[in-house]
Amino acid sequence: MIDLDLIDWEWIESHRNCDPKQLSLKYGKEKRFEIIQIECRQRAEKKLPETLKNQRFLFPSILSSMQATSDYVADIHARIIGNCRSVLDMTCGLAIDSFRIAANADNVTSIDINSDYIDIAKWNASCLGLDNIDFINADSVEWLTHTPVHFDAIYIDPARRDSNNRRCFDLKECYPDVTTLVSLFKSRTRKVIIKASPMLDVDALISQLTDISSIYAVGTVKECKELLIVLEFDSTSQISLHSVTSAGKQTYISDFPFKYDSFAIYSSPEVGGYIYLPYPAIMKIGHLDYIAANTGVHKISRDTHVFYSSKSVAQFPGLGFRILKIMPFDKHTIKEFSSYYPEINVTAKNFPLTSSALAKRLKIKEGGSLRLFALTLNDHSRKLIVCDNL
Repeated sequence: MIDLDLIDWEWIESHRNCDPKQLSLKYGKEKRFEIIQIECRQRAEKKLPETLKNQRFLFPSILSSMQATSDYVADIHARIIGNCRSVLDMTCGLAIDSFRIAANADNVTSIDINSDYIDIAKWNASCLGLDNIDFINADSVEWLTHTPVHFDAIYIDPARRDSNNRRCFDLKECYPDVTTLVSLFKSRTRKVIIKASPMLDVDALISQLTDISSIYAVGTVKECKELLIVLEFDSTSQISLHSVTSAGKQTYISDFPFKYDSFAIYSSPEVGGYIYLPYPAIMKIGHLDYIAANTGVHKISRDTHVFYSSKSVAQFPGLGFRILKIMPFDKHTIKEFSSYYPEINVTAKNFPLTSSALAKRLKIKEGGSLRLFALTLNDHSRKLIVCDNL
C-alpha cells in the first residue's frame, strides 16, 4: 500500500538533491522508502524527464529505476504498436511502456508477477490520469495461456537475467523464452512486439523466430539501446529493417530492404573533405553499403566502417567531421604529435591500437574540440586524421 502523506512528499522534494547514502546514515529505516524515491529520481532523471515532471510518481525499488524503459524509447514502442483497441503488456515493471501505449489504445492490460510493482503501477497510473489500464498480478505466460481474450497487439520485454543474476542475451536464455510462445501468441493476437538485447545479431534473430515482419535497432548517437522484433501473423510481405536514433530533439529513422544488390566505392580521404560515422543503430542493422550508395559517400576500406566524401552530406545518418590534417602513422608523427595536439578526442577504427592505447602512445590527453581518427585505408596504409565537428 502507498502510505505517504503531504509531509512525506515535501520531505522527498526538499531532499531530492541530497546524497542518498548520507540520508540513510542520518535517518536509517525511518525514511527508507522516501530515500529510495530520492535515489531513484536521481538515477532516472535523464531517462525519464517527462514522467518525473509528476512529483507524485513512485518507484517500487532501486532496480526498477535502473531497468525502466526511457521516455524516449517508450514513445518509439508506442509508435510501432500504433493505434489499437486492446494491447497486452506482458512485462509491466515500472509500466513506462504501458503508460505510453495507453495514450493510443482504448485499453491496456499490464501484467507483472511482483505484487509491489503492480500496486505502485496502479498508483502512478492514477497520478498520471490514466484510467484505461488494467493491472494484473500474475505470471503473464500462465495468465495468457488460460485467458480467452484476444488482443490487437502484445508487447513483451523478456527478463535478461537468470536466477543467478547472470546477464542473458540470447532469446532462448531470457524469461520467458519467446521462441517457444509463437503458437500461443498466434492464438491471442495478430501482432507481437518483442524487446531484445542490442548484443544480438539480426541474422540470428531471424533464424530463431518465424513470422518476423520488421526489426528495429533503437539507439542514441552514442550507443544502440535495443532491438525490437515485430511479428505479424497475417503479413506476407518481406522482412523490413529500420534504425531509429535520438539526437537531441531530433529523431532519425532509416529504412532498409532486407536484401539488396550493392557494391562499394572506395576513396582515400583528403584535407578539406569529410569523414562520416554511422549511428550505432545503423551499425547494428549492418547495411553500410546500402547507406553509402544512397547518400553518395565512399567507404575508406572494406573493414573500416568509416565513410568519406569530398563534399558535405547533410542526409547522412550519423556524425560528420571536416578533415583538417592527414598524417602517416610513423615514428616521426608519433614523436611530434603531442607538440601540435596535446589534447584531442581519439577514435581508432580497424587499427592495431585501441583509442586509449593510441592516446597513451602519442602522449596526449583525450578531450577538447577536435577529433583524431586512426584508420587503416583500403591500400592498407595507416593514417592519423585530425578533424573538427560539423
